[in-house]
Amino acid sequence: MSDPGQRATRKPDITVDGERLVPLRRGEKGNSVTAYVEVGDKPYPRKLVVDIPTFAPTPVDFRLDAYGEPVTVDPPAASRTIRSAPIEALAEDHLAAGLHGS
Repeated sequence: MSDPGQRATRKPDITVDGERLVPLRRGEKGNSVTAYVEVGDKPYPRKLVVDIPTFAPTPVDFRLDAYGEPVTVDPPAASRTIRSAPIEALAEDHLAAGLHGS
């Protein structure tokens, strides 16, 4: 999204699975992010739709069906993880190389 100062626009309310939602869109179709917020006492986001072709060729929906409820996260086994220090060093080397060429 190229304009960080841009405000979200409220679109007409919709009903999904019996729940009334307010769509709040930032950007235009084909380059937008829309948050669908529950209408009620607790205006929790229920869904995000990312419509940015450089991100994905078709809009991507992120459903937040249990927003605000606790979750359990099990860390991956050590054999399925990597240390971030070598990755960070590699990124810094490439960033420094790019800065010298500018």
